[in-house]
Amino acid sequence: MIPKCSFTLKAKIPKKTTPKIKPKTLGEFIKRERQKRNLSQATAAKFFGVNGMCLSSWEINKKTIHPKYLESIIEFLGFIPKLTSNFDKIGMRTKLWRKQHSVSMDDFLLMVNIPKEVILKIEQARYCKVDKKVALKINLFLKRNTTFSVRHP
Repeated sequence: MIPKCSFTLKAKIPKKTTPKIKPKTLGEFIKRERQKRNLSQATAAKFFGVNGMCLSSWEINKKTIHPKYLESIIEFLGFIPKLTSNFDKIGMRTKLWRKQHSVSMDDFLLMVNIPKEVILKIEQARYCKVDKKVALKINLFLKRNTTFSVRHP
């Protein structure tokens, strides 16, 4: 026998929340800031002079960011981020380290003892492959001389 009463269960639709991201790469920093400001990818991409697909690939760490965009990224974020990942290429990490520590190119050259032409090629991403010894030397330097002070509000 079938009961003659009926009822309906109705669940509340949860509010759309953005997951709290603890950024480790520049792309993740950009995504967090973009979501804070409620900007679409297309709108934020115009700020960097790229298209929405490019920004999307940065945010999901599908593609690394070219060092020429560092200035606009810092301007967009409003602070110099502290990376905790080696995802970003060596040129970006080197340039960012110099910005974080307010170190000029000449002072940096004295610290790492690598020719200026090599560092310029690395920071401007005008290379196919970085010499393994140079990359190891720079990576060791960056790892040893990393401070955990983050400059943001």
